[in-house]
Amino acid sequence: MGIYDYDYQLKNVFALLKKDLSENNFKLVMKYDIAMVNSSLSKATRHKNLKMILSLSRLLQKD
Repeated sequence: MGIYDYDYQLKNVFALLKKDLSENNFKLVMKYDIAMVNSSLSKATRHKNLKMILSLSRLLQKD
């Protein structure tokens, strides 16, 4: 474990996304996360991108 516990933060972001998004959109975000993993992006980058999706969905009030 480093300075930031990105495993825990990613787990929390997924829980919030699952709560706020529709089932279809959550599945799409999960596919995006898998694509980020396959592209070898770091956990920090994945966390940042997923938090941005969560923030934008809340701001725009879209599921």
